[in-house]
Amino acid sequence: LCIGVEVGTSNDLVAQLKQERLDFLIARILEKEDEPGLLYEEISEETECVVARTGHPLCDRKDLALEDLSTAKWILSPQGSILRNHFDMMFRRADLEMPSNVVEVTSISIITSLLQQSDFLNIMPSDVARHYAKTGELAILPIEVPCRVGGYGIIWHRDQLLSPGAALLMRHVRAVARAMKEEEARSAV
Repeated sequence: LCIGVEVGTSNDLVAQLKQERLDFLIARILEKEDEPGLLYEEISEETECVVARTGHPLCDRKDLALEDLSTAKWILSPQGSILRNHFDMMFRRADLEMPSNVVEVTSISIITSLLQQSDFLNIMPSDVARHYAKTGELAILPIEVPCRVGGYGIIWHRDQLLSPGAALLMRHVRAVARAMKEEEARSAV
């Protein structure tokens, strides 16, 4: 049994799925991608937060505002990605200058490494950020940002038969998603 994992933006991954280069995705689907041949099973809604290295100068700021973030250095997903579009709109809606010192990266391991060695910031899913904060690898900045990208889920072709390995992995993804929802429900009480 051999399972490969491809990391990329939702747009790129959906394109690869349409070309039948992937069996299924865990990604976001855009309304423009709403076509009869693709099935979508939502896993969760995603909220975003801003992270930095532990000890970053902005970590202890109690009055941190979006204006402060517009002049910061950022590690971001590439132009045209869903998260990047929402990130950019966050500053446009607030009538702020767009961050101009940006490094574009999609690999979470490279993002984490760059953050730990610099004063750059990154916007990432809160669930992922909490994991890195719990291990002490990164810190979540004390600001709620108005950047909501919506839900993400499993996407696959309606008429494509999954290989046994892909079917097994999809069952495991669903089980983990159920466990995450149950944990979220317990912590909300």
